[in-house]
Amino acid sequence: MSDIIPPDNDNIRFTRGHAFH
Repeated sequence: MSDIIPPDNDNIRFTRGHAFH
């Protein structure tokens, strides 16, 4: 599990930036 998980709103931008999804 990740240590720090941003909110869903920021999660979309974070995942998109890192191309996690």
